[in-house]
Amino acid sequence: MYRVIVLFLCFVFVELSAQDLAVDKLRQLGYENIRAGNTETGYWIAIEDRVHRSAYKGIDEAVEVLLDTSEASKDVDLILLKDKIPLLKIHLSHKLLMQYRLKEISGADVMKKLDIDYDTDDYLNKVPLKKTVNSSAGKIDLVFYPQIGLANYRSDKLYVVDISVAPALEMQLWTGAGLTGQVIFPVYNNLKGEVDYIRPGILALSQSFRIRDNVFGRLHVGNFSDNRMGTAVELGYRSNEGYWGIGVDAGLTGSSTFYNGRWDVSDWKRVNFALKGYAYVPVWNVRFDVSAGQYVYGDRGGRLDCMRYFGEVAVGFYAMYSGKEVNGGFNFSVPLPGCKRRRSKCFPIRVMLPEYFNWEYEAQSGPVYKNRKLGRTYQVHPEGNRDWYNPLYIKCNLINNKIE
Repeated sequence: MYRVIVLFLCFVFVELSAQDLAVDKLRQLGYENIRAGNTETGYWIAIEDRVHRSAYKGIDEAVEVLLDTSEASKDVDLILLKDKIPLLKIHLSHKLLMQYRLKEISGADVMKKLDIDYDTDDYLNKVPLKKTVNSSAGKIDLVFYPQIGLANYRSDKLYVVDISVAPALEMQLWTGAGLTGQVIFPVYNNLKGEVDYIRPGILALSQSFRIRDNVFGRLHVGNFSDNRMGTAVELGYRSNEGYWGIGVDAGLTGSSTFYNGRWDVSDWKRVNFALKGYAYVPVWNVRFDVSAGQYVYGDRGGRLDCMRYFGEVAVGFYAMYSGKEVNGGFNFSVPLPGCKRRRSKCFPIRVMLPEYFNWEYEAQSGPVYKNRKLGRTYQVHPEGNRDWYNPLYIKCNLINNKIE
């Protein structure tokens, strides 16, 4: 009996030591909101990656830590958080850890055999063994967003150009909540009016939430892009592996304009809504998005997007129909300098560029189309909503990253 007790205590000590070592290394690397706890077959560690520009590079570094510190006889689950809410689960089985320790498989083989999905329901209410390490609550980022507008809706100008820089203060509050305060500074334009003035950008409070069975959503209140102010909600469901998803967006907004030193806001009377769906094809690394509904100014229609991912670069095209008019164009998202964005221990505010620069061009934007305000929508966050957290996208890039 004595030997059994001693072996049990040694087993518990080794497991806790492995957890503590992993947590400490992850803290040193800059991961935030780190928590750890036990499962029936091993343990779990939750992290929020606000350091790496790309999600898959942050996961790659965290998995490396677990491979080096975890006990090979135990399963380990890495839970990726977003605004402190569980988003992804990366499962390392004890068999996989043992094969790696015995050098039967390489790091690239580990990435191929990783289980990555959205199924984090078991961790929504898990009680960690200790308090959260390196909390992100109250930490402030000053992000300098570049804004470039290019359109051909004027008959007296070949192209309308609007270049601005829009710094934004971003702060994570309680679980799922974030605050954004942005000001737009004009740099160059060939127009007159609001674009000549320093003016408010996105000033919004957002609350994310997640319900069981992969139902997720966000609520936004404040001043949005494209001269809109009001409230917006997103609600959706996605498959565990990330092959498909469906959802609905809706908003109630009014106009918000700033001209000649005066900020004018109208009543919130305009309703927009859309039914949405997506499908991800991992063989081609392509995502298809389709939506149909009512836009801001009452016109109804639909849109189809096709986006191809090349590592951290995404390039796509779209077609849309609204107000009995056909339109289309292309868009892209490219990474900006700064693969890692570490926080300074001496300076409380982290100053940086956004992770990605997103830009979209529409083929038809002539005077008539522009005046009818067809297909108009708005953004609730300066960086848009490009999905870099799809399990299929992440696994593909984890494998490619090891091969390189």
